[in-house]
Amino acid sequence: SLPSVVLFDVNHRELIRLNQNTGELIWRQSIDEDVSGTPLLHEGQIYLTTKGGHLYKIDLQSGTISSRLTFSQEVTGAVPLSDGAHLVVAGDREVVYTVTKQPLECVAVSFLEQKSGSIETALLSMGPYVLMVENGTAETGQLRLLDARDPQQITEIASADVLGRVLD
Repeated sequence: SLPSVVLFDVNHRELIRLNQNTGELIWRQSIDEDVSGTPLLHEGQIYLTTKGGHLYKIDLQSGTISSRLTFSQEVTGAVPLSDGAHLVVAGDREVVYTVTKQPLECVAVSFLEQKSGSIETALLSMGPYVLMVENGTAETGQLRLLDARDPQQITEIASADVLGRVLD
């Protein structure tokens, strides 16, 4: 209800919510690890992925961490699926994870063979699909369209090469 902005303070490793109009601090939450990707604000919750292999679920109003899920690798790019019950999170290498929002738990792992460090931008939810950008060299990248209609098995249905590295 309050116009605000959420940002991550890299110097103090804190997630911060500020009043958008005045810059006044609303709350701050210590995370104690580096963030990977953009925080997802969805249905009154913030989903935050980290280089330490965690997905945090944080209440937008209070800044309280309600859940933390641990993965075996760095994760990034949480996006909601169209079914309303799941999120997809990209692993640093080879897989994407399907996560339920309530409770926050991993329910499926889909093998997509992405190279380590190649996912540098947030995933994009597009109805029943998810767009994942996998960077190759400094001059090339690949757009990968994932079918997420079955959250238990995310599959690639199309891909296209692009010139340049995609960062945003």
